[in-house]
Amino acid sequence: NDRVVSYDLVISGRNFSSSSELLVNGVPVNSSLSVEGKRRGGREVVSFVDCQTLVYTRYPVSREPVPLLLTIIVPGAERSVPFHITAP
Repeated sequence: NDRVVSYDLVISGRNFSSSSELLVNGVPVNSSLSVEGKRRGGREVVSFVDCQTLVYTRYPVSREPVPLLLTIIVPGAERSVPFHITAP
């Protein structure tokens, strides 16, 4: 997508559901409502694509790379192994 202030981070895995939750540095990201296509609020959003794909739309405050710790919580409170990346 041709956007100036945001980018999509595609997260691939398995057993995602529309109620999966993304934690970034321990803070939950607001989920989009996949059925209605509306946001619940907040600036950043994670969207459920299918059981193997989530899309995290991020609005960085600067272009400087920062360390991010991503964790997925699926129904039943199971957590993924934390994944470290560096991104704006």
